[in-house]
Amino acid sequence: MKKVFAVLLSAGMLAAVACAPQGNQQSEEQALQDSLAAAAQADSIAAAEQAAAEEVADSVNADSL
Repeated sequence: MKKVFAVLLSAGMLAAVACAPQGNQQSEEQALQDSLAAAAQADSIAAAEQAAAEEVADSVNADSL
């Protein structure tokens, strides 16, 4: 009985280790996608801030004329 339990335990451990990289790879891909989405959002925020700053500068220049 102990040998059967040891064999089943070993097989279970081997199966758990064999399946681990697939889950890890998916989480790495998800992290990459999240990172790209955050960078795109930061870029669009920076573009909006720049456009707002240019609009303020244009209105200040128009007011001084």
